[in-house]
Amino acid sequence: MVVGFTFRPLHPVIGADFYDDWRKEFVRRGLVLRDIYSDEFVRSKKELRLAAEAPKEHFPSRYLPDSELPVTVQMDIYNDVVAHYTWHESEVFGVEVYNAKIAAFYRRLFEFVWQHAKPVSAGTSEAKVRP
Repeated sequence: MVVGFTFRPLHPVIGADFYDDWRKEFVRRGLVLRDIYSDEFVRSKKELRLAAEAPKEHFPSRYLPDSELPVTVQMDIYNDVVAHYTWHESEVFGVEVYNAKIAAFYRRLFEFVWQHAKPVSAGTSEAKVRP
């Protein structure tokens, strides 16, 4: 299982075709990615006019408004890895930390925030979960 905080949609950076192939392979393997996002994701998705295309059973999401936790970079936690990255305007970077203790800490932190975030149900657009 992958967990993390989602800053902006990946489509514009990696391309729609690559994203679609990655998503299909992720589903084919039966993997799950749970993520938490805030207002920047909602704004950027509206700008791109992207429809929700990822199956919720493989990509369940929760939402927190910026007033509670502004998600300003992408962070994924998987295996013993914590990956931080962003690609907005002129700021582009990525860092992976390979350490079991650090990954366990961030995974616990994610689970704590997950409990406080609002569930996004299947068929519900991100914009509807905003307060």
